[in-house]
Amino acid sequence: MNINDQALIVRSPDLAQFVRGERTLFVSPDSASWTVLEGDELVSFKRLNRPIAAGDFIRENYTSDAASGRAFLQRLYVDDLIRVNGRSYYEPSELWKTPQRYPAFLCLHITEACNLRCSYCYARAHSKKNRMPLDTAKLIVERIIRELPGPDIVINFHGGEPLLEFNNILAAVKHGREINEEVNKRARFITQSNGTLITKEIAEKIHEAKISPGVSIDGPAEVHDKYRKYPDGRGTHADVWRGINLLREAKSTPGVLAVVHHPEDYLPVFRFFLENNFEGMRINYTSYIGRATEEMDFHYVRGEKFAEKYLEMVDEALAWCRKYDKPLRINDLDHFINNLTSKSRPFMCYRSPCGIGNSILGFSLDGGISGCEETASMGLFTAGSIFDPTPLTEVVDNSPVLKELYERKTENIPRCSRCAFRRFHGTGCTSKVYAMYKTLFRESPMCRFYQIVLEELMWKIHDNPDMKRYLGFCRPDRPPVQA
Repeated sequence: MNINDQALIVRSPDLAQFVRGERTLFVSPDSASWTVLEGDELVSFKRLNRPIAAGDFIRENYTSDAASGRAFLQRLYVDDLIRVNGRSYYEPSELWKTPQRYPAFLCLHITEACNLRCSYCYARAHSKKNRMPLDTAKLIVERIIRELPGPDIVINFHGGEPLLEFNNILAAVKHGREINEEVNKRARFITQSNGTLITKEIAEKIHEAKISPGVSIDGPAEVHDKYRKYPDGRGTHADVWRGINLLREAKSTPGVLAVVHHPEDYLPVFRFFLENNFEGMRINYTSYIGRATEEMDFHYVRGEKFAEKYLEMVDEALAWCRKYDKPLRINDLDHFINNLTSKSRPFMCYRSPCGIGNSILGFSLDGGISGCEETASMGLFTAGSIFDPTPLTEVVDNSPVLKELYERKTENIPRCSRCAFRRFHGTGCTSKVYAMYKTLFRESPMCRFYQIVLEELMWKIHDNPDMKRYLGFCRPDRPPVQA
């Protein structure tokens, strides 16, 4: 929509402002739009404190360069900093519709047993806990493939330590592939392991079965062995690293996941992955959930320190990318950058409502259907049973439990509803919020982390446009939705 001279323009309401020196960052919360203004552009924008005809604004502020004035107004409109004839460039009610109706990421909580005793385990796993019967696993996989309508399906075998049930995983995958020959979907099977049980034989079978392996390793031994231990207290780093190398020798490409409890560990963990030729990684902070609530300390202002050290890692990552002219994939940094530079929201955990029930389902040992893997392991929010013949699509559509979870939206959470960054990050992880507060309608316990990181990334992206190319997770943007 071109802005003609008679169009009435005015500054958008409810803009958040963050000032640094002579520059101001403006954020439009409802449309997740933002821009940095400085100099003459900032001065002229500040004059838009009352409705004015576009032509009059251009004549008053761009006397010798009307074309630049029109281009500036058009940019302000697209960045949602102004209204034109009372209308915004985006229609938020259309912009933030859930991008999918039925889950495509399905997690089988295949076992609660584990050969380790990690201090932060959300499942409180240990060696004597129960495991999912093979018939249950095969039924879940079959019904997922037959009943969920999407062409792409990812089935994740989780735990506990899933490799304790490796033979059952192989049997369930084989059954799934046989079913898929009838249905012909793009079905992918993955698993997340602690890595200690991987042998040459297991690594080769993982590769042969085309299972994508993920391994949890918390960086170098001095970091990893603090919390990822055997029940007798011995560190596990050497055994995990051996398992990763066996996967590599078998021609698999393992994904790596680290968990940090001390923010000072971000850089050592990041450097460890680079030194060992991982150019994709996930580095999570610990959460107040499961065994961590009993064995670990959580400072009430930890988010600020985590944000500080996380951003130091971002700076080092960008420097590495420029040095070698290569991109890095760092979840969740790539999703942050995507959400700051796009209206698409491919990552289910940074939406409102989050992907619980609509993008992901979890299946507990007894075949219970839950909103996600973590709630399945916690025995919370059970929406049905795999032994009930009700189609999975109807469970997703009609379960009162899932309907309640779908109401966990930013507008229904007091602190989130007032936050300038609410459409960039969503509502935070439902299971972690419930573990901390015993209610669905609270903000993320680490909301301050996200506020600091998202604002700082806006400044960094403005000053470093190559960040998106090097560190962003590029997906096609959703087309603009114009009012």
